[in-house]
Amino acid sequence: MSARLHRVLRGLLTLAIALAGLVLLPTPSRAATPVCALACDTLDPSKAQRDTFPVPQVNLGGRILKLHLSDPDSMAWASIDNGVSGDSVWLDRSWDRGKSWDGLLGKASIPGTWTGTRTLMYNLTDPVGHRRGWIRACADAAGVTCTDWAYPTVCDGTSCDGADPATAAGDDRPVPNTTLFGRTISLHVDQKKGMAWGVVESGGAGDEIWLDRSWDNGAT
Repeated sequence: MSARLHRVLRGLLTLAIALAGLVLLPTPSRAATPVCALACDTLDPSKAQRDTFPVPQVNLGGRILKLHLSDPDSMAWASIDNGVSGDSVWLDRSWDRGKSWDGLLGKASIPGTWTGTRTLMYNLTDPVGHRRGWIRACADAAGVTCTDWAYPTVCDGTSCDGADPATAAGDDRPVPNTTLFGRTISLHVDQKKGMAWGVVESGGAGDEIWLDRSWDNGAT
């Protein structure tokens, strides 16, 4: 084998290995684009209208990691307590059900002789982008860990997906009914709670009814 051919083959092998590394390298986290709804990302938690804990707290060797959520603001923040200087806390926010996420949102480290700190607040929804998100709190304190995601099930502060239509505060029909081989299919909306359900009538055993919901004007 000539020296020139050997160099060419070695170069191709090096390129193939590099490309393979690029393909296999996981990239779950991405840079965040600021979101504004009722308020913009990075609102101070002191301005939150409510402070609830949608998922269980996490104990990291005595450190307590919490995800805080204010439903009226549709915003969340994270905190860590009982920690030491250098421990850090942040939020992850996902717009695709946890497949990828905006990481290290509001990352804050415990300073000096303090024992805790918190992040700023970030939005759970993006009305302009027709998106709703999942969010979780994460910490690096002798190891990285995170809380569960909130909310895998869509909630608006008063009701969550899967609620019984019998609990609806109203029953409006925003669009005309349709029919299919004698069956009547209708869409019902509780305007007060912002929820919807479907009904099929005059049907037979095995008939099915479901809802389609889009967050991007029907593109998906």
